[in-house]
Parts: sequence; structure tokens; C-alpha cells
Amino acid sequence: MLAIHISLLTAEEHFELLSTANVCCDNLGTIHTFSRKYARISSSAKNNDILRVLRKIQSLSKLAPNLSHVKAHQDEVEIRCTVDIEAKLNVFCDRRAKQVLRRVVATGMNHPATFSLPLESAGVIIDNEKQTADVAKELK
Repeated sequence: MLAIHISLLTAEEHFELLSTANVCCDNLGTIHTFSRKYARISSSAKNNDILRVLRKIQSLSKLAPNLSHVKAHQDEVEIRCTVDIEAKLNVFCDRRAKQVLRRVVATGMNHPATFSLPLESAGVIIDNEKQTADVAKELK
């Protein structure tokens, strides 16, 4: 979802093409998180790195994407030709994400210490682990 918001911000800033955007997701928690407006992010918030980048995007963007839920795994239950385009795209994205994760694990490219998000101002690394919640426990 963060990648989609970054892509939308890029299109808005560089191409001035967007006035609205419809974004579908199969995770209601993600929809709720990305629907909120953030004035401040607590250092103890889980995934505060993502939330801080989201807040930055929200401050830079005039666009408020329409987020909607799409039922997950519809390909397992329904015949492929009967599901709508959003469901088909969700199935495609799920499959691609699984392929990428398998490749990352197989090649050993999963090094959290070297990972930072676009638009992320700073990060905290402790014992080769990027901290994405309150750092007090790890510092102790």
C-alpha cells in the first residue's frame, strides 16, 4: 500500500495527471491505517517508519485516494471468469508478491539493516535490525 501511495505521489508531482484514484486492498487493517490522517506518529507505534513516510506523503499530496476492500483469495472459490477486475488484479498481485518473496529468501537478499523506505528521513539500526517501533527495549 505504501508503494502505491508513493507511485500516486510521483504521478501527481511529475505528471499532474491525477485528480482522484481508486485503490483496492484485501486487508481491512491496511485500509484503516492508510485512511487515517496522521498529525504525529508516536515513537512506540508499530511500523512507525511506514507511518512517518505515509504522513509525509499526506502532507505533500493533494490527492486523497479512495480506498476500498476487495475480498481476498477469490480465485480459490469462484471460477476465474466470474470475478470482477479488482478481484483478478488482487489475485495477480498476491501471486507476484509470493514470487518475489520466494526469490528474496532463496537468494538471501533479506538484509533489514540495509533497507530504508523512500522519503524516509532517518532510521535506527540496532544489531543489524531496523527498528520499526519503540527503540527503548532494544537499546536496553
